[in-house]
Amino acid sequence: WLCGCKNIDTTDVHSMQYQVDKANAEAETRLKNAQKYYRVKNFLEAALEARAGLHAGPEDGALVPPALRAQLGYTLATALMFDGDLKEAVEEAEKVREISDKEHTVDVLNGLTLAETLSRLGQKKEAMEVGEATLKRIKQHNHELANKASESG
Repeated sequence: WLCGCKNIDTTDVHSMQYQVDKANAEAETRLKNAQKYYRVKNFLEAALEARAGLHAGPEDGALVPPALRAQLGYTLATALMFDGDLKEAVEEAEKVREISDKEHTVDVLNGLTLAETLSRLGQKKEAMEVGEATLKRIKQHNHELANKASESG
């Protein structure tokens, strides 16, 4: 109480953390549901679940961390591609490309999905560019892994 801290109300901080935790839990559940539907080739339901996960929580998805948003977005893009909604699949895959904090595997799979979708749309040049960029990321990642292995071994 000497520093005046006793007057700080921590209710808002705890409430915000609760909202973040709640949004993340909902987004993770939606991702699991989307993946289940995807595995049984129910692409429409997979897309609906992934989209719901992207908009989880009171802030319309703003509280969902980037890596989880990337997984949901990739799942949505792939489900849309297989469901035949190619233009929307490209839009969603492009959004995932813009997320900087995502797992390497999600990044690569999203790149492949984008390249395949562009190819299905007849945009062969763009598909090839995306495919080449994805291959470059794979090679770079493998090179980084090899360097880490040689440094530690």
